[in-house]
Amino acid sequence: MVLACAGRPATLEGSFAGEDEFRVLELTLEPGADEVTFSAAARPVGATVDAEGRVVLRTADRVEFDWTDSFGNVGRGALRHRAGSFALELEPTRVEDAQPLRLYGEWELTRAPP
Repeated sequence: MVLACAGRPATLEGSFAGEDEFRVLELTLEPGADEVTFSAAARPVGATVDAEGRVVLRTADRVEFDWTDSFGNVGRGALRHRAGSFALELEPTRVEDAQPLRLYGEWELTRAPP
């Protein structure tokens, strides 16, 4: 996928979005803060989850964070810059409710429009 704003530096802050045939996701890394939020939903209908997290590691091309979702699940995430796109990995580490598990895993993201 191609960045929405060619020529803009590929910083790992701001809003990102991704979708495939079965799910859709939006993620925000607040500029200048260590807060992460994301929402994901199954298509056409199914589990919808909201999550919040805190950045635990930030480098020039990777951000790692811990998260807790609205089902009580806990996990670890990583967003990294890849040639022309962003890769997101969401890995549950403690599962309280299995309903949203298919929303996690690997995602290909682009920068969301402002």
